[in-house]
Amino acid sequence: MSLYANTSARLIGSVLLAITSSLALSASGDESGTEVIVREIAKTAVTAGGEPVNYPRTDKPEVTANVVELPPGAETGWHYHPIPVYGYVIRGTLEVERETGEVITYRQGDAIVEAMDSLLNARNTGMEPVEMVAFYMGAQGIANTVTTPEAEEPGSG
Repeated sequence: MSLYANTSARLIGSVLLAITSSLALSASGDESGTEVIVREIAKTAVTAGGEPVNYPRTDKPEVTANVVELPPGAETGWHYHPIPVYGYVIRGTLEVERETGEVITYRQGDAIVEAMDSLLNARNTGMEPVEMVAFYMGAQGIANTVTTPEAEEPGSG
């Protein structure tokens, strides 16, 4: 495993630990501290598309963390990620349609290990906003998300 891949794995593990810990902290009942409870939300060696998890090899690593919000009825439009993307749904229900026609539904508390280089369109079909955090394990100068012209959308021609 390259130094970058090892560093990326540690960083994403630390960030996910922080999120799950902040969601699951419980007071120990005394003033000496707080008990930390860790709840595993995902552990996988494959992406949502079934491909092996693959870390980019680069000498210019860059990690981006975003909070993504989709109001009811909103969708991302067809796009793909040329780098690994991991997410956690904070609230709402998100439907992700893959270029194969498969639809994967993610709900509050679900982890996402997105497929790389595979077209997808995410949409909020619910009545409440979708809020999620997304971690992009990329490289400086490489886009985290690539949008696709309508002419190249699956089934458009």
